[in-house]
Amino acid sequence: KGGEKKRKQREEFLPFMHEEDISRLAKKLEERGDSISCCLPFMDEDDVRDLAIKALEKGASIDEYLPFMDEDDVTQLALKILRSRKN
Repeated sequence: KGGEKKRKQREEFLPFMHEEDISRLAKKLEERGDSISCCLPFMDEDDVRDLAIKALEKGASIDEYLPFMDEDDVTQLALKILRSRKN
């Protein structure tokens, strides 16, 4: 219950935090294996892309990142996936 309360409090403050702080929080959550989906709408597109690439390299799904990525980054990521499957 304590963890759930902390998570809700954290989510309430996200719209008021600086992008750099949100990115640091997301990276900490990701390292702990927690979901970062609450952070994605407030993050810089480059940071979202970097986290998506990291997830892809780990073999994890990147579905949650895609709506928050730049269109060109999504295209580049798709090409990277296709190239890796050809090899």
